[in-house]
Amino acid sequence: MVRAAALAAWAAPVATVTAVATRRGTMPERPRLTLLRPAAAMQAVVAERHLARR
Repeated sequence: MVRAAALAAWAAPVATVTAVATRRGTMPERPRLTLLRPAAAMQAVVAERHLARR
């Protein structure tokens, strides 16, 4: 059940972007939230560790 939900959560955006790209003929730009980027998350972890050591 959990695997099916995880697969659906991954497949839904992929299918949506593919459908939009096929209809428009170009790849759409996906909006990126700053806090959800992996580099931003790692930067927050490093900053937290730095502040904790002070």
